[in-house]
This record gives sequence, C-alpha cells and structure tokens, in this order.
Amino acid sequence: MGMAIVTRASVRRGLLDSDAGTRILNTIKRNNLPIVCPYSAADMATIAALDKKAAASDITVILPEKIGQCRMEKMPIAALEALFADGLEGQA
Repeated sequence: MGMAIVTRASVRRGLLDSDAGTRILNTIKRNNLPIVCPYSAADMATIAALDKKAAASDITVILPEKIGQCRMEKMPIAALEALFADGLEGQA
C-alpha cells in the first residue's frame, strides 16, 4: 500500500514518469498486494510522525524516480499530509 502511495505521489509531483508509475502499480497488483488505502492523508501523517525515521520535526521518505531507482528525501513532518494526499488521489 505504501509503495503505491509514494508511486502515485511521485508521478503527481513530476519525479516519476506516468508510464513507469503505471508499471510499478501493475506489478504491485499482479503480486496481489494492496494499492488502495482505506485511511485518510491526515490519519497517515499522524501515524507516520511516530515512525522511527522521524527526527525532531523532519522525516526521511523514499520516493521512486524511475524503475529501480529511488531517492531519499528529508521533509518536514508537516509536509507529509500533502504527500499522502497526492498519493491517495486517483486510487483505483
């Protein structure tokens, strides 16, 4: 579910081209893994703020840039809700 969310968010933010995003989502589906999240962006941001990767007011997230390549991006915890909202948009 998390990989699907960050894949859609990366496409929406222009970090990953839509063809690669579609390939990643199709691979997730083919492996019977969830691509739809039942939680809101606000709920996920609240929970993620408790994650061990969160340090003070920042958290490091992993975002795909192309098939086989991701980048680590440090962002304010306050920005997580918008990232998750981008990833929830267009769920199938």
